[in-house]
Amino acid sequence: MQSIRNGHHKAEYFSAVLEGVLIVVASVAILREAYSASSHPDNLDAPWLGLAVNAAALPSTQDGLGTDFARGANENPGACG
Repeated sequence: MQSIRNGHHKAEYFSAVLEGVLIVVASVAILREAYSASSHPDNLDAPWLGLAVNAAALPSTQDGLGTDFARGANENPGACG
């Protein structure tokens, strides 16, 4: 029984190390892409279309302008964000 428990503990340790390595690899890839995009920016293809889509989505927010976030937690205790 002792060897089974130790085996699971080792697997959990290996899993945690692997997860940490994957997080570091992902963060390096994100930083590399961000640096590349900031060094060589591209022109926007359709900036007015993007603004129109954002304006059309505005009414779907809770208060229309998102003013619900400014309220205190006591006034709206069921809200998640």
